[in-house]
Amino acid sequence: MRNRPTLPVQKTVIERVLNIISIILLVGMIGYVAAMWGSIGNRVPIHFNAVGKPDAWSGKFSITGILIVPVALYMFLTFLGNRPHTHNYLVEITEENAQRQYKNSRLMLSWLKIILIATFAYDTWRTVDISLGRANGLGTYSAVVFIGLLFGTIAIFIFRSIRLK
Repeated sequence: MRNRPTLPVQKTVIERVLNIISIILLVGMIGYVAAMWGSIGNRVPIHFNAVGKPDAWSGKFSITGILIVPVALYMFLTFLGNRPHTHNYLVEITEENAQRQYKNSRLMLSWLKIILIATFAYDTWRTVDISLGRANGLGTYSAVVFIGLLFGTIAIFIFRSIRLK
């Protein structure tokens, strides 16, 4: 952290919107499982192969794990986003560029948060549908889309960080 300036950085409109969408997705995911709980079978998929087909199964209560992880991720990424002076940066942070770099880093975390939570929401929906016999997998390209979005977002924000030097 090398004596980085600790500055109050106002949240941007896009950060606020992404945060609201993340919360809506979390609440919707938990609400969906709660609403469907009585219908969910005693066997739910807990792991999927590379093409999105279930290859391991467990009891109904294992679906709570898929709800706990995104809530924990939301809390951790929100906590981390409120401390941009502690993040790792590719450029030296100075008084002159700190505000720009901190905003960029926080915005990246906001996008990563929504990508992760949206992926968990999709996986939860498909897991419930699979347990009800309405689907047979996550979809052939779901992992590719997730990895592409995740690493694409990181690459974009690394490029922005270098440009905002």
